[in-house]
Amino acid sequence: MFCTNDLEQLMQKVDDSGWGMTSLDPQLAQLLLERFNQVQEQGLLTSAAITQSVAAADSAKTIRNDLTYWLEKEHHPSEQQVLEKLDEVLIAFKNYFRISLSHLECHFAFYPPGHFYKKHIDQTADNNKRFFSFVIYLNPNWKDSDGGKLVGFDNEQKIFEVMPHFGDMILFKSDIPHEVEISHNERRSIAGWFRV
Repeated sequence: MFCTNDLEQLMQKVDDSGWGMTSLDPQLAQLLLERFNQVQEQGLLTSAAITQSVAAADSAKTIRNDLTYWLEKEHHPSEQQVLEKLDEVLIAFKNYFRISLSHLECHFAFYPPGHFYKKHIDQTADNNKRFFSFVIYLNPNWKDSDGGKLVGFDNEQKIFEVMPHFGDMILFKSDIPHEVEISHNERRSIAGWFRV
């Protein structure tokens, strides 16, 4: 999934600036896209949920309207493979940052055209166990005009803007506010968190 040098550079970038980028092995990315398509064809994607604190402030559909499917090792060999690789990344981050990260969680995320996820934070007062967030993109031939950009903020200043290109992975600190801009094409990804 990642070579050791790539992983070391990723951790250093996250340490220095709060976020970093790397890429998946193309064969694994293709297997995950095939699995994503299978999940979608089987009707296993469901409307995404939001935390109770966010729900109290606004209705779910005004915050986000993507569809999700949670990955589990026992579901499918490709899910097992990516989760095992992500476990290795979790251990590397645990050792580098000296944080007692214990597990990860992640799901497929599907944004049909016109869908979005407004600005939010993954590590909240109600859910402070997420330390690092990540997104893996599964969109071949994505164009800038397709939208769906992930944007991270420091107050109102943009600190990253990432187009969802196939095989790319962004990892960032979970207390960074971020949003998914409106997609104009079908946008597929894996979103997840390393947590205590």
